[in-house]
Amino acid sequence: PDEMFADGVSPWSLRQANFGYDIYTTASPQAQNGKAQAVTIKGLMVSLNRMEVGLGGKVSALDEIKEKYGFEAKAIVTMAEVVEHLYNKPYKGKIVIEDNIKAALDEYYKQYGIKAE
Repeated sequence: PDEMFADGVSPWSLRQANFGYDIYTTASPQAQNGKAQAVTIKGLMVSLNRMEVGLGGKVSALDEIKEKYGFEAKAIVTMAEVVEHLYNKPYKGKIVIEDNIKAALDEYYKQYGIKAE
């Protein structure tokens, strides 16, 4: 991989050297495994809760992480908050989520989204 941090360090070398048997995501719902030094994971923070069901199809992906691995998984923002913030509102002079995009998102979440309780 050609990716490097600004200081020239490869993120791949950091993962290999500093993290235990780590689970990370590649923006797909499949967990990826890497092997390195042992650590205890206390929790996981993601930037966006996409509000989709996990691979088991019953609970949210973040709840599934807790059930499977035993630690909390939290998000900074949810997809619902992003949509609420951008729906029919201008961002840099342009409407990002118009009615047709909102309708497509709603259809997507009917099939793949977590169900409101």
